[in-house]
Amino acid sequence: MQAKRMFHPFNFFIEKGHRILLFGIISFLLIVCNCNNKSKQNNQEQCSSDLHLAASQGNKSRIRNLIKDGAKVNQRDKDGRTPLHLAAEKGYKDCITILIESGADVNQKDNDDCTPYTIEPFPFLTKQGFTALHLAADKGHASCVQYLIEKGANVNQKNRCGQIPLHLAAKNNHPDCVQYLIEKGSNVNQLDCNEQSPLQLAIAMYLGISMNSKEGIKHLTCIKSLINQGTNLNQLDKRGYAPLHLAIRRDYASCVAILINNKADVNLKDKQGQTPLQLAIEMNNPSYITALIKGGANVNLKDKYGSAPLHAAADQGHSDCISALIKGGACVNQKSDFLGLAPLHRAVLKNNVHCVTALIKGGADVNLQDNNGQTPLHLAMERKYSNCIAILQSNGGKG
Repeated sequence: MQAKRMFHPFNFFIEKGHRILLFGIISFLLIVCNCNNKSKQNNQEQCSSDLHLAASQGNKSRIRNLIKDGAKVNQRDKDGRTPLHLAAEKGYKDCITILIESGADVNQKDNDDCTPYTIEPFPFLTKQGFTALHLAADKGHASCVQYLIEKGANVNQKNRCGQIPLHLAAKNNHPDCVQYLIEKGSNVNQLDCNEQSPLQLAIAMYLGISMNSKEGIKHLTCIKSLINQGTNLNQLDKRGYAPLHLAIRRDYASCVAILINNKADVNLKDKQGQTPLQLAIEMNNPSYITALIKGGANVNLKDKYGSAPLHAAADQGHSDCISALIKGGACVNQKSDFLGLAPLHRAVLKNNVHCVTALIKGGADVNLQDNNGQTPLHLAMERKYSNCIAILQSNGGKG
């Protein structure tokens, strides 16, 4: 059975110009139907249907007159929508103000409890339970956010995904909304259904914006606002990523620097047992490696497989990362827990002459034996890796 979809009267607050014809037809049909009914109750519904139509058209004077004549501001149409829904759909703020001041229920939901954002341009809003404040924050309408909060909107109201408006303002790059929501008591550590805080969601949604662009500056401002408010920098989401893991994965250099400077745990392991340093190696980013080491990263910390960062760099063929690790104090001859392989053994097994050269240049022992008594040259000769053989022999390798 398909779950019901959530809807709130201000869910239409941001959207403009969609389904105008549909609501015109609905309103017209409601009027026609009501005109055929003579009872007092149906006369009241007729008046309310007129109010729906006036609200959908943004007719302020008509709304005032209908309310003065006794129209019910919370009357629901056949879809459960009040006049406030229709005014909000078109963004008629003056009409919305009149309706609210006349007693319209800002928490009224329609029959389906769904948002209008189930159309193609807004697939991410098909999640259920968005309130007006969610949508205003999502679209970055700071004045609407302020207005809704002044009228009593709950800044920590969660949608079906557990997101509060702050999540949406942060992920969609709206620093003014982020700052205002924080000032009004938004919980910067609120976790959504993916166990992500607004900070984690903002970082996860980063798509390589230039930090010199207007959007880049705005995004970083959101990040700084959340961090300055004391958000948990070491919170692991459902996938096991802390903000620093996410920033490295997104190649968000400015955010990486800010997180390190604000004492994020640089040795924190994700659910796969990877530290930020190991992720930086995976990303082949020597600058992150250097920054993490300066921030206190343990360059010799082994992963769950018993391999140190230098082993990982050798395995992945990242010679520049090898150089950065050695410069940062990595033990060039550290053996893995499995088979006792040193980074040089691993580089030879990958037949990567650049990594072999970087390790030898960094002081690797070319004759170090693994648990089976084999030197790197033994491994190279067994596999007939001629280039590696030549480099090892020229540097005193024995096999």
